[in-house]
Amino acid sequence: MNTKSSTLILFALGGIFAANAQVKMTYTVQYKGAMSAMFAKNQTAGKYAVKPLLAKPHLYALGQLDKLTGEITVWDGKLRISKVNGDIVETTTPKDAKAVFLVWSYVSQWRELTIPDEVKTLKQLEMFVAQKAVQAGHNTAKPFPFLLKGTVAKGDFYVINLAPDGTPHSREKHDAAKAHFPLENDAVNILGFYSTKHKGIFTHHTSNMHLHVVTSDGEKMGHLDDLVPGSTLRLYLPKL
Repeated sequence: MNTKSSTLILFALGGIFAANAQVKMTYTVQYKGAMSAMFAKNQTAGKYAVKPLLAKPHLYALGQLDKLTGEITVWDGKLRISKVNGDIVETTTPKDAKAVFLVWSYVSQWRELTIPDEVKTLKQLEMFVAQKAVQAGHNTAKPFPFLLKGTVAKGDFYVINLAPDGTPHSREKHDAAKAHFPLENDAVNILGFYSTKHKGIFTHHTSNMHLHVVTSDGEKMGHLDDLVPGSTLRLYLPKL
């Protein structure tokens, strides 16, 4: 996607935001806690239980595990956590987990969309997701969930693995606690939340998206840091 194409997308987004402002959504995005509180207030304890949210079907959620010792992903009501064990990722499906922060939504039906070959980076994907959400009638002034399914040609994900040392948490400590793992031609399910207004809450301060990836075999799961879409990767937006 070249600069001209990117400019056209941004122009189109700006022109349609107002028209979509009154669209009634079939879902809501909710959250508890905030990523920024880990640094500003040293809040790394898991205060938010996932189990009560599982009482309602079709839950999609992501967050980080109590004391920043792993990642949490819920895909269509199935809770999965990942932790680091030596040089590998271990994923389990417990009955409950407590999150430092958590963002979630309930979606029962999704609309599939093709991702064009021109989308080759995570930033281009972010722009494409926003563009398609606007075109589909979503109120993109508010946060929305989305899915990606298919193959990732290349990618990188991490699992947070903090070793407490008694000192206040910081961005430097947080970055150092990320155990990174590669993706290459992996079949994946990716859960994402998009928002332009929640940086430092449930998206990072440099992005409008927060993404968790789960390989189709369930053996790898974590925060998606980068990707190159494979030829079969598809975007899914909630049906309105």
